[in-house]
Amino acid sequence: MTTPNSSLLSRIQSGLGLLLLGGGLLFFFWPMLFQEKVPFDRDFTLVTYPVKHHLHQAYQQGTLPFWNPNVHMGTPYFAELHPGVFYPPSLFFFIEDFPIALNLYYIFHFVILAVGTYLLLRRWGVSRTGAVASAWTAALSGFIFSSTYLSNLFLGAVWLPILFWAFEKFRATCRARWFVFTAFLVACQTLAACPEINIFTCGLLGLWTLFVPAEREHPGPGGRLTAIRHMGMLLLAVILGLGIIAVQLLPTYQLMQHSHRTDGIDYTFHTEWSLSPATFETFFLPHAAQASMTGNVIPVEQSGFLESVYLGVFAPLFIVVGLRFWRDRRIVFWLVMFAVGLFLAFGKYNPLYAWVYEWVPGLDRFRYPEKYFYVSAMASVFLLGLVWDRLVAATTKRSLGEKFVPGAVLIAAAAVVNTALAPEVRDAVPSLLILFAFGITHTLFYFRKIGIGLFRAVFLGSLFLDLVVRNFGLFPLIDKEYYLNQPVMASTIQSDPEPYRLYSGRVVENPDRFRLPNGPTRLAALIAMKEYMYPFLGTVYGMQYADGMPGLAMGLKDHFLWYRALLHAQPETRFRILKRSNVKYWIDVDRPTAYVNGIPLILPDRLHVFDDSLPRAFWVPRARQVSDERLLGLYYGQGFDPLREVLLTQAPPLKNVPASTGWVKSLKYAPNRVTVRTQQTGNGYLVLLDSWMPGWRVTVDGEPGIVIRANRFYRAVPLGPGPHRVEFTFTPAGWREGLVISAASTVFLFLGALWLRRRNRSVSTQQQVQKSL
Repeated sequence: MTTPNSSLLSRIQSGLGLLLLGGGLLFFFWPMLFQEKVPFDRDFTLVTYPVKHHLHQAYQQGTLPFWNPNVHMGTPYFAELHPGVFYPPSLFFFIEDFPIALNLYYIFHFVILAVGTYLLLRRWGVSRTGAVASAWTAALSGFIFSSTYLSNLFLGAVWLPILFWAFEKFRATCRARWFVFTAFLVACQTLAACPEINIFTCGLLGLWTLFVPAEREHPGPGGRLTAIRHMGMLLLAVILGLGIIAVQLLPTYQLMQHSHRTDGIDYTFHTEWSLSPATFETFFLPHAAQASMTGNVIPVEQSGFLESVYLGVFAPLFIVVGLRFWRDRRIVFWLVMFAVGLFLAFGKYNPLYAWVYEWVPGLDRFRYPEKYFYVSAMASVFLLGLVWDRLVAATTKRSLGEKFVPGAVLIAAAAVVNTALAPEVRDAVPSLLILFAFGITHTLFYFRKIGIGLFRAVFLGSLFLDLVVRNFGLFPLIDKEYYLNQPVMASTIQSDPEPYRLYSGRVVENPDRFRLPNGPTRLAALIAMKEYMYPFLGTVYGMQYADGMPGLAMGLKDHFLWYRALLHAQPETRFRILKRSNVKYWIDVDRPTAYVNGIPLILPDRLHVFDDSLPRAFWVPRARQVSDERLLGLYYGQGFDPLREVLLTQAPPLKNVPASTGWVKSLKYAPNRVTVRTQQTGNGYLVLLDSWMPGWRVTVDGEPGIVIRANRFYRAVPLGPGPHRVEFTFTPAGWREGLVISAASTVFLFLGALWLRRRNRSVSTQQQVQKSL
């Protein structure tokens, strides 16, 4: 029987555990919270910051950002899934100060990961020490910091522990609120926009449900039938969780039909970033992370997908120790999952992976097997807490041989020493000191020379210091002025009253988007990249681009087609492609960048102005039908005049009137909307050099008009003589149907919860009656 005093003591101890956990996180994120530092580097700078900035602007204006006019000549925004318009943590972007909002957004995800891990381990009966150790390892690991800069991998992975915890609570209680919460968390992880992580999480949870019996809070039936019922409820929660976000998923599915992923990703591209043996070595001993910022760099690109997979020196040690407790179903489950995650993550370095790629349905829709290491990472995190408790219990009971832990320490130390022999800069001494300190304190604890309190303190203290010192360099921070201060060339482009696009990159040389500018250090190159306003970063300063980062998220076919046309053309044709894509400004990155004390020297002659680039909107009198195969070659050809003729792949809807004239009087942009006023003497076509995409509708003088795909990428509207007001509006395909499905799923979810609640009350009443008889 639990007394009031013991219950109060338990709550105080739980509070202290959470306080210790929170204190560790506060220590690490202090610069982001109180010193105006923000993350930067890699995808965070080029993608996450500008993409979330666009969402922040939309929230501040009170609009839904269906369309992003700033990159790829305009592209769907909401349907991409990646921006997270309906993702619940995006509510932070209603905060007016964007750097603060973005910092809180990211810190929130670290908190979700840490707290979710702590709650899950406590749900499994793990001690507070083990739960705090696992939570710190989850939130402060090299793997999670590396994935932070890959954005959606990080955002998706953090939901696994709390999703497991919610469903474990449901399995233990069968209460409706935990079922609803599980469905909600499935929706959250899906909206985090890394669908393969969501699929793997639900798969892991299903396997766990079948393999590990539920720890019920009240007596009830168990066995295989209960596990099958729980599997059915999990499947229902997943279906309803996906159903309530159909308003997002249906537009995303419709957009996927225009993605290269629909046809499957070829094996070479799919496995481009696999977990290499060199990267896996960081599981045992990380490289000097800060050297990647301050060391010399060459003008090629990123070293890999994940910079590090280090989870602390105790992670490999406790995997070795965990083999001793293989009879524990929970431990053996996560040992197997650790191996499965590695098997998949090695990708092209695994000779059997090609067979997996061929036979697993849908795997060719996703990229980069290295991200599947998240399964191994989470397995290591959970094993840390589970094995710690079994180790302490076995040591206390003397059921563990006195030489077992020292032997495991020597195995882990040998792995560290072997990794230290690699040519990269690695310091093995701190790891070896921690391992031997743990081995010594365990031996002293085994022989009752020290108490459990000191053993815990040494374990937690060394674990925290190891994670912070080793991984802090993987999370580079910079003053927020890096983003807030405008590049020196921005004002010249902003002063143009007409909408023109910018191209920042190489034209004479290979226009490879995945190359940093040259620089004495990576940090210097990143500063130059900001000054050159690489996409998407330049959108923060009002720049608009004909291109973007090819292959991002959906990887739309038209984006690749435009990029390939530029990539494979001769320099003379490349300039013509840019000009006929409404590019008036070119920041020349062909020439090497000069630096003074590590700061790029940006001179005015870097910015070139094309006086003969096409305007954003114009009127042409003629249309010609050509085949898809010939269209781009003709459009980018030197002899073609795009101001006199528009190229269509369908029969022109109007008769050509050569003598007619016309012009664009005004052009106005608003969220998801473009308004153009024209004047003409006869039939002709308004050509708008913004991307064509299903979902665009047009009205001409208030009446429905026709949007035609023009010059392969753009939009045209046939117009008769006279003045016209042409208004384009964009709503993603599938939006309205998704609203209906989301509403219906929400109703079904709460009706199901009410039914489950009444059923539980009925069962409880019957049990009370039976007890009274």
